[in-house]
Amino acid sequence: MHTALGGVMALAALAACSAMEDSTPLPSQTGVETQAISCDASIGTYCSTHDCAMTLDAARADSSLCPRAEMSCNGYVVLHGTNPDGESDWWYANGSLVVFEPTTIAGQTCAAGPDTFERPLCDLSIAIPLEVCN
Repeated sequence: MHTALGGVMALAALAACSAMEDSTPLPSQTGVETQAISCDASIGTYCSTHDCAMTLDAARADSSLCPRAEMSCNGYVVLHGTNPDGESDWWYANGSLVVFEPTTIAGQTCAAGPDTFERPLCDLSIAIPLEVCN
C-alpha cells in the first residue's frame, strides 16, 4: 500500500513541477496612478458590430490577435498589441472584457467600456508575449 501511495504522490509532485515550469508569472504593477477617460460606447454595443474577444481565455487562445503581450495592472489583465492602425489595449477584469482602448494616428481613445474608466497608468512595455503568439 505504501508503494502505491508513494507512486501517486510522486506523480502528483511531477505534475505540479511541470505546471510550474509551463506557467510564467505575469509582470505586474499595482498602486499606480490612474487617469479618468471617457469611453465612446459600451462593450456590448461596440462588440455587437466588431470582433471582440469577450473573455480573457478566448483572447489568450486567439492567434489572430498577435502580436499581443499581457501583464497585470492594478488588478486588471491588459493585453497590449499592435495592429495596422496603431496599438490597442484590451482590459480584462475577472476574466471578462471591460475596456477596449485603441491608439491610432488621432491618439488614444476608449472605444468601448464604461462611461468613465479610471485607466491605470502602468508601464505596458514590461508585458510578456501571449503564449499563442510565440
